[in-house]
Amino acid sequence: MPSITAVTIFIFGLSAFNHGVSNLISPRKALAAKQLQDSALPALNGFSVAIIGIGIYYMLAAYQENRGFFTLTLARFISARIFWLQGPAWRVIATWEAFSAALTAVALAYEGYHGIQEALLTVPGGSLLQDIPLELRQTIFELVLTAPVAPSSPSESQHGRDQLLYCLRDVRCGWRRQGVWQQPPRNKSLSLLLVSKQFYIEVQNIFRRLPNNYHVDIMSVKNYGFWPTWDIAKRPTSRYIDKVTSTIRIFEPTDDLDDRFKDSLSFRGGHGGPEGAVWAIYELLVSLIQHGPGYIGLPNNQRFIINEIEVNVVAPTDGAAHTKFSCRDNDNPWWLRWSGIEYGKQLVPEERLANYMISHLDTAFEAESDVRPYGQELYEQIFESITFQLNGQEWKKRRIDDLAIDGIGA
Repeated sequence: MPSITAVTIFIFGLSAFNHGVSNLISPRKALAAKQLQDSALPALNGFSVAIIGIGIYYMLAAYQENRGFFTLTLARFISARIFWLQGPAWRVIATWEAFSAALTAVALAYEGYHGIQEALLTVPGGSLLQDIPLELRQTIFELVLTAPVAPSSPSESQHGRDQLLYCLRDVRCGWRRQGVWQQPPRNKSLSLLLVSKQFYIEVQNIFRRLPNNYHVDIMSVKNYGFWPTWDIAKRPTSRYIDKVTSTIRIFEPTDDLDDRFKDSLSFRGGHGGPEGAVWAIYELLVSLIQHGPGYIGLPNNQRFIINEIEVNVVAPTDGAAHTKFSCRDNDNPWWLRWSGIEYGKQLVPEERLANYMISHLDTAFEAESDVRPYGQELYEQIFESITFQLNGQEWKKRRIDDLAIDGIGA
């Protein structure tokens, strides 16, 4: 079946051929129509022969689907302009040439768009994704939707981040943003939902089967903050979340990072309270509880109830030694000796960070009156446990009921 562009080219070629033949058969009538003198007859005959040849060339190009020729639309507009400048006698031809070129341009644009759509549906081997068995296609869709996506480095992910995209509710006076740089989640399913009605229905069926599990990648950029990137396959449909998994990766800041991130995460001891990094870790948890995975939230602003949280802290892969956590490895600020995370340097970096996090989590569930409100919110919204892993292997597990018995529930 010929393409739409080929049809527009063929129609113009056929019209040009007929016009040239008509001029040769009835030259006097052609001269009168163009308001030309008899002296113009030789030029008209030459033009008629030329336009017959052009018409044949256009029809052959259309028949052979010569895409290179089809794209010469600009040259045809220039040709139309030249005809127009020759005077009123040639303006009908100029108009027809310009009209045909415009049709071809529209056809090329239309076919280009649908070519992209078809490419999205094509799988290796030349078959169409919509033609493979439904069960296999559903498996492919599910793999696409659930495959974890994480930025390769802070440099790649720094744009579009901000602190507290959605404010925390019911926090104590004096709360300020503490080094968590959030980013709106990307809709992974949108490209599939918009392909066709059939794909839309199939993706919705997958959504109904998927458990309410979500994943967040958190880049811990020393002195530059925690950078969460949520991986959202489907929007939360209720306040109940089965499981949230997180991968925490440690990075040495590079020189190309924006200065707005600098000094936003502090492990320096606070004045009568914990350091800023502790509040940042708490903010990660409370933002999840109040606004849900990806900070999408619910229409009624209900808090989310999470059955289980799993935190996997992995070894750094950026090539830095990571001898320090409070600052760059080659910095030595005066306050470094008062930084709590710098103790225990015999531990590998991932274990130092995990140990720091779990020790302050235990503190949040203590019975002292000044920390009780913070632990209370975690206790009410996290149902079962928080598990810490090191490089994918379970390290320590905290069951919420056990923490409550020993602390705020005591």
